Amino acid sequence: MFDISDSEECANVAGELMDAYLENRVIYDELEYYKVSGKVLGKHPIFKQFKRNKEINGMTVKELFREQKKLMNNIWRVKNEMKKGDKPSLLTQRKERLRQYENDLILINKLLGE
Repeated sequence: MFDISDSEECANVAGELMDAYLENRVIYDELEYYKVSGKVLGKHPIFKQFKRNKEINGMTVKELFREQKKLMNNIWRVKNEMKKGDKPSLLTQRKERLRQYENDLILINKLLGE
């Protein structure tokens, strides 16, 4: 953080710090809720990914191929959006969407034996 040379880099680092803080806060809320109630709160994004993996595992081969094509198009679209760089405020969200799409595609390719 001390090696920042311009305001754009400062904004990027500040955004990353805020994202890390918010992620830590969600994790803390999960742990605190579990400590008090003995149950999972389920608001952390990992639970959403777990549900998505379960959904993908339940798909037929035809649905897997359809989903694979859709994910490849989504990945292409998000990468193009990121290349344009027209909305730097959305970069973090785009990176997260790209990561989710790529993880889903990896799982589908594994299920299809590719």
